[in-house]
Amino acid sequence: MAQQTRRESLAATDDVRAVETRRRLISAFRDAVDGPDLSVTEFCRTARVARSTFYTHFATMQDVAVAAVSEVFAEIEPLDSSRRSDHVLSRPEITRLGLRAMVDGLWEARALVRYAGSKPLIQSKLVEEVAVVARGTVLSELPSLDENGVRTLALYMAAGTVYVLLDWIEEPSISADELMEHLYTAFPAWLTA
Repeated sequence: MAQQTRRESLAATDDVRAVETRRRLISAFRDAVDGPDLSVTEFCRTARVARSTFYTHFATMQDVAVAAVSEVFAEIEPLDSSRRSDHVLSRPEITRLGLRAMVDGLWEARALVRYAGSKPLIQSKLVEEVAVVARGTVLSELPSLDENGVRTLALYMAAGTVYVLLDWIEEPSISADELMEHLYTAFPAWLTA
């Protein structure tokens, strides 16, 4: 438990050295992941870090996959909020841009998503992160909604969107544009009209 608390603290810190080490580990993982058989030892050799350093920052290789995919979404929320507060683009345009960023980001990170055993962890983390984006969207579009309503709508939109996106990454039976249209059509009218 103490080690997990330390990892969480390091993930949230502004300490330059810790941030740089974590960034190097995630970057090395992106470069090294090409299948489910990447061992911690092999990974540490590739990343040029000691195993103890790896375990200081991450408990498992799946945790690195989650962190790497999570980075894909780090910039979506501020962009979406900025677009909605600028009132330059229409709701449908903003919604399509945000959806495109999610689809493209996950497609680029598909090797990370497909990393052995990572999907459930990634799904859980992405629902949390997409719910943050959705929360900001709900608040800006439905400012009179109470907190329970905001939370419910944000989680509902996030869980459905993430599930469909991850399913598509696993079995891309339609194009990204077709997927976007299906998701866009399923979104509430207050986002698309």
